Amino acid sequence: MSLSKNDAKPILSCLFFLVFWIVPILYTGLTQRKIAFFPRTIRYFQSVGNLFTHRVDVWPMPYIQVLLAGEENWKTLLEKDYFPMETFGYRTRLFEALYYATNILDYDRKTQATRAEIARWIAKRYAQLNPGALPVQFVRFVAGLHFMDPREPPAGHWQPPPYESFPEEKTYILSSHDVR
Repeated sequence: MSLSKNDAKPILSCLFFLVFWIVPILYTGLTQRKIAFFPRTIRYFQSVGNLFTHRVDVWPMPYIQVLLAGEENWKTLLEKDYFPMETFGYRTRLFEALYYATNILDYDRKTQATRAEIARWIAKRYAQLNPGALPVQFVRFVAGLHFMDPREPPAGHWQPPPYESFPEEKTYILSSHDVR
């Protein structure tokens, strides 16, 4: 029995679906590990099937900081002044822009380009919101690491703490941009 081209298409589609979707989901679901030898794009697509398989232990919370002309200390800006639209989940607009606003192909270069564009916009917006203030020289995006404790979940509508409340060992710089 031979298969025509039209008969082979559904079979090949099913085989592709099994090999690149079902098998990886089963593997990662059962072992709680990613498939290291799969290309990044395939891992990204198949990881959708692994949502909520384990809790998040650490949550990075991004903040915006500016360094004004002639100043030595970074000033942390209020996110709501720059991203006032309320979000529909637990991530803020800034979080989405800094971590997920790029295509997964060529991620590192596009992420830095996206962050640089946001930094230029923040510098212009700062000048609009603070007429007569010193100009912004640098914008940097920083994150504070909030460690989740399943024994003490946050109550109510939780808000991120001020960046200054994080110990230095629980912070890191995502990127820094010269906007002069």
